[in-house]
Amino acid sequence: MSDQIQSTVPKLIDLGQGADKYTRLLGGKPETHGMRSGYMVLPPGDEVGLHSTKDAEELILVLEGQGYCQLPETAIRVQKEQAVYIPPHTEHNIRNSGDVSLCYVYVVCPVSASQA
Repeated sequence: MSDQIQSTVPKLIDLGQGADKYTRLLGGKPETHGMRSGYMVLPPGDEVGLHSTKDAEELILVLEGQGYCQLPETAIRVQKEQAVYIPPHTEHNIRNSGDVSLCYVYVVCPVSASQA
């Protein structure tokens, strides 16, 4: 039973929960079929830190502010109303380069062998 999905209905998620830096939106199985998501608030000059989502792909949706998505070969400037796609096995870091908080939602989804 632990591998079964707990929720089979849509879910409303409030982003204005007073998060200081991170609010988990979706936590993966058994809450979803594998999707994880979170709401990030990075103060000016702050960064997430270099990481990889391993076998999963990631989409970063910038809601407020500006910064950089640092990738192995380059840095992509990001700002409000932009999205960045990160392929599986790609190390990256998000850094706030502005003078206001950088707010974004990330969505991470596993890539199945049949999709690869």
